[in-house]
Amino acid sequence: MIGRRAFLANIAASVAVPAFARDATPLDSNRTVLGPFRVEPLEGLADIPAPTLEALKDQVTVLNFWASWCQACREEHRYLVDLQSKGVRIAGVAVQDRAEAALHYLEKAGNPYGLVGLDNKRELVTMLSLRSIPQTFLISPHCEVVWETDEGLDNGLATELLDKIGAISG
Repeated sequence: MIGRRAFLANIAASVAVPAFARDATPLDSNRTVLGPFRVEPLEGLADIPAPTLEALKDQVTVLNFWASWCQACREEHRYLVDLQSKGVRIAGVAVQDRAEAALHYLEKAGNPYGLVGLDNKRELVTMLSLRSIPQTFLISPHCEVVWETDEGLDNGLATELLDKIGAISG
């Protein structure tokens, strides 16, 4: 049987180690580096290619996961359009969606994406351990995830994202 003092010491030690480990890893990087992936092009947008690893290299890119049926995605869309109007490079990946519905939504709401595709095979979704949609990642020129949010973009998050882009871009 363990004594109360030893029990409390064990709890304190187990709590202290994760807190230290959390502080040791920068909060703005999950240290995920993208590997090769395939996202289907969105038919009907022939002039806009699907995101690829090669297309993401050497440029800071906002990678946004969305769906035409997702209400939170619709609510954040205006912030993506605003970021794009400020010169931010955005790649969009529709998930669990039909190509026709995604295309119709972009035609109606405006297309902020310089690269856009469908990941219904969940290749990129799995690589990034996507938890929900909308989910947005900031990808460095070395294809490393340096920032992410699984909340829909709002004014505060869009401002934070612009600050991160500025810090990376120098």
